Amino acid sequence: MTILAVIDTSCLVSNSHREHLVTAAQEGLYVPIWSPWIIAELNRVMTWNWIKNKGVSEKEKFSRRYKEMMSILTGSFRCVDPKPPWIKAWPSLTDKDDLPIWSTAKYAEAQYIVSLNTNDFPPPNKYGIHIWEGIEYIVVLEFFRRIQYEF
Repeated sequence: MTILAVIDTSCLVSNSHREHLVTAAQEGLYVPIWSPWIIAELNRVMTWNWIKNKGVSEKEKFSRRYKEMMSILTGSFRCVDPKPPWIKAWPSLTDKDDLPIWSTAKYAEAQYIVSLNTNDFPPPNKYGIHIWEGIEYIVVLEFFRRIQYEF
């Protein structure tokens, strides 16, 4: 069975995580999923980080690096496009901006949502697993262990 995993923006900001997620996908260990919402959020966060760290100078360098990164990601990621209204999640989810991520996973029929934003994971079950309606929320390093990716 093919492993489908929605990759949250929080895992794509770090060069190291991003590169390893792409490599694992290229090795056929899983299929990464994203959506226009995730792509837009990645663009926003990467732009803010660049401005914070380097100012508004070197716009051309940022643009070139971002286009290179997106070329690599779009070559590996499958894009799905759920539309609002977003699919309802567990009752204790307080960050409504995470509903597009949840909706992406439901729409793609993913088994995992890989994220570093553990505050918005569903409550753990009796085994300590953060799973809701068959979709497990998992941090990136644990996901690598699950798919047996070694780096």
